[in-house]
Amino acid sequence: VMSTEVLEHVADPERFLKEMVRIGKDDGTFVLTVPDSRGETLIKATAPKAYFQEPNHIQIFTPEDFRRLAENCCLEVIEHKYVGAFWAIFFLLKWASSDDQHAINEANHPMTQHWTKVWQEILNHPQGEDIRQSLNNAVPSSQVIVARKRSAD
Repeated sequence: VMSTEVLEHVADPERFLKEMVRIGKDDGTFVLTVPDSRGETLIKATAPKAYFQEPNHIQIFTPEDFRRLAENCCLEVIEHKYVGAFWAIFFLLKWASSDDQHAINEANHPMTQHWTKVWQEILNHPQGEDIRQSLNNAVPSSQVIVARKRSAD
């Protein structure tokens, strides 16, 4: 069962996830992703107000909140990791450089182009993977939980 970047849009994410778990197979694997609170905090400085209003991001999940949600919904967390630092910084720059603060999906500015080039240089650096992982842990745009349904002992 996959739910990627959905729970932050749902008014009652626990009810939503419990229903997913209920209908999921007992031996099924659940892959869940949500925006991370650190990335959301970073982009909040420049994001259009609509980004944090319905139907967009109405829930913000700290790592603790996300893990607790999964566990409260009878899931056993197998892995919990952080990804997407590139995107957290990209959107901060994208919205900072946008002339239209209402435009959520529009931007091709020198700042975002430069950031994309810098990111490529990071990845090409001999320590690029370590730098990427460090940034993902510091300012992830998303967090990922891989889980299984807890047995009904």
